[in-house]
Amino acid sequence: AGALACWTEGGWRFADPRAGLSLWIADRGHAMLHDGTGWRDCGVGGDGFHVGGARVVGVRAAAIADPSGGATVDAEARSALTAILGALRAHGLIAA
Repeated sequence: AGALACWTEGGWRFADPRAGLSLWIADRGHAMLHDGTGWRDCGVGGDGFHVGGARVVGVRAAAIADPSGGATVDAEARSALTAILGALRAHGLIAA
């Protein structure tokens, strides 16, 4: 229990994991990390980023167009939206 198992020509081989070992678990769709005492779920999964078991960031969304047009009154709002979109793109959370 808790060991890393690998199949070889000579049969099953078992190795004790070390702290910091991270493996992608195909049937779970996410990585697990050994913290030195046991295995725990990593935050990154095939369907996004998780914190405390809850998905907080999903897969990358489609691109969002930059704001354009409008009146002079909404110039600051357009500027703020452009900055937010730029930050989301820079972090890879939305497509460019």
